[in-house]
Amino acid sequence: MPPEPPAGPIRLRYGPAAPHFGDLRLPRDQGGAPHPVALLIHGGFCARATAST
Repeated sequence: MPPEPPAGPIRLRYGPAAPHFGDLRLPRDQGGAPHPVALLIHGGFCARATAST
């Protein structure tokens, strides 16, 4: 039987603005076995450029 899918993310806020957060996803406990880790840090955001007149 395949393992259950991981639980939803835990949202961690690090500032007052709406986009100041990170999502943490943890695997379900499998008897204390170690799990591989992947960390993605994105240092900015994408926004549509607007033309000034």
